[in-house]
Amino acid sequence: MGRKFLDRRFPKVRRRFHRAFLNWYGEKQSGLTLICKKRRDRYIEFSIQGIQSAISVVVTTYDVIISISWQGECWDLLAAFEAAPKTGKNGFYCDLCLGETIEWYSSPEQLWQQHVFEPFWLWLNQELSSANWLGIYQHGGATWAKLIDAPDTEAEANLSLQGSDIV
Repeated sequence: MGRKFLDRRFPKVRRRFHRAFLNWYGEKQSGLTLICKKRRDRYIEFSIQGIQSAISVVVTTYDVIISISWQGECWDLLAAFEAAPKTGKNGFYCDLCLGETIEWYSSPEQLWQQHVFEPFWLWLNQELSSANWLGIYQHGGATWAKLIDAPDTEAEANLSLQGSDIV
């Protein structure tokens, strides 16, 4: 399904990171379904089928971000998955993994898959799938959001993850 998915749904994708993400996603056989909301040269924004519309997946030119939009503003970033490929004597490594044992990869795409795409998929299918609500918070000028199991009386709003219910 991988290459056909990319060619059919996203012809002429210019950014290497976007192509790598779409090829990788096209190979996925299970889990949550991403639906393209907006496509620009520097990012692609997705919603997640059956999940609260305040949650978006944004694929930039170097990372995958879970963004929360509430009342027409970006309220918070729930998670971000990124890597910084660098070349070395044994191939490619992530420059963000300072102080850790260096893992070598044969291509940036292989590094992205291990450092960005798979951790993102794990987060979607474990963290997001196990929560029931999205708590929306505000204090002074600060805004944030978090996944919660039940409505929180301290929250500005509680959004059901499985629909559009607001408590």
